[in-house]
Amino acid sequence: SELKSFPAYKHYRTLFQFDVMQMINSMYYSCLVNQHLLALNFTENSIYTAPNMIIYLYIDTDLMASHLST
Repeated sequence: SELKSFPAYKHYRTLFQFDVMQMINSMYYSCLVNQHLLALNFTENSIYTAPNMIIYLYIDTDLMASHLST
């Protein structure tokens, strides 16, 4: 709810929502691989790592807190 008060929230809201879903997807992938080790492959493991995904949320938040120049 605090994000809604940021100056550029409306501009970056959909991007943030997409990145949240990607973060959840990466967490789901981690759970899946932990239960089914044979599902692990190098490409997906390189893409769906939680530390890689959470940085996007920080970037989105930083952008929303910035002032948009019009």
